[in-house]
Formats: sequence, C-alpha cells, structure tokens
Amino acid sequence: MWAIIGLGNHKKEYLQTRHNAGYMVVDELLARTGRKFPFRLIGGRPYQATTAEIGGVEFIIARNRTYMNLCGIAVEQLLRHYPINVSELVVVVDDINLSLGTIRLRPSGSDGGHRGLRSIINTLDSDDFLRLRLGIGRPPENVDPAFYVLSPFKSGERKVLAEMIADTSDCVEMVVTKGLEQARRHFNQRG
Repeated sequence: MWAIIGLGNHKKEYLQTRHNAGYMVVDELLARTGRKFPFRLIGGRPYQATTAEIGGVEFIIARNRTYMNLCGIAVEQLLRHYPINVSELVVVVDDINLSLGTIRLRPSGSDGGHRGLRSIINTLDSDDFLRLRLGIGRPPENVDPAFYVLSPFKSGERKVLAEMIADTSDCVEMVVTKGLEQARRHFNQRG
C-alpha cells in the first residue's frame, strides 16, 4: 500500500504559501477521490490521513500537522499506524531549486536543503523514500529564502501553479497504479 504525504505548515496563515504546495496536491487528490480528512484529529496525531482508491488501488493520503521542520515525527507515526514500508512512501514537497511548474520524481536522495525532508530523513534514518519535488522558483535577489517560501503565489503565477498541482496529482496516480518507473519516464521529461 502506498502512502502519499504532502508537506506544509498546518497553521491557517500558511495555507496559500509556496511552502504549502505539498498540501495543495493533497487537497487535489482528496477532491479527485471524493475523500475528506476526518473532522476530528484522533489522539492528537501529528498528521491527518484517510484511505482512498484510484484504479482499484487503495492508498493513504496524508499531510503533516506539525511545522515543516518537525514533519519527520508525523511521517514516523504515519508509518507506524499503517502497514507501509518506507519504500512505499511518497513525500510531496516544494523546491526552490526548480523553476515554477517543474516537477521531479526521485526514488531517494538528499534533503536538498529542505528542512521537511531533512526532518524525515533524520527521524526515519533513511532516505529511501520517493519524493515528488514541486518547483516554486528561486527567490528574487535580496529576498530571504525563508521569507520567500512563506509568501503566497503571485496572481500571475496561479495558472502555472494550478497546472503543476494537476500534473503532480496525475503523477501520484501513475505511481500508485502503474509504478515508479513509468511515472518517472512520463513526468521527469517535462519542465
């Protein structure tokens, strides 16, 4: 069984920011599958999760309910609660090193300077999980990257953002139903 977790910051003021691109993909997947997260968080878990189905394949859709730099705790508890191996985990995350609209699917690797990925790698003591990186673009010159990722997308970027969210959701569906290699061949050619 696959688990798809979109990373972001759970507080309301961050929901439309660049750092929450992972949450946006999760929201799209929920809409496509007709699922919703439980209204009440059970037992104070640091994540929200629900099961869904695409093409006859059941999987988990989740998002962390922690700040980005602590999301390893959420992922670790998610993997304990559901019968999922690290190799069946797909982490959807923003990436300032990719131009806006670009997506990259990788089977493993470094954190690339992303604090959420770093937290997961350190907590799980493994980097052997899939990551779907969503390009949010580089900050303008003289803009602190920490400020940039917590800023909302500009109105002129929203069309590209919507296309990227749709493409990333398509990529997740392909990973779940047809496998990693087919998804990589199809989606890593873009952008």
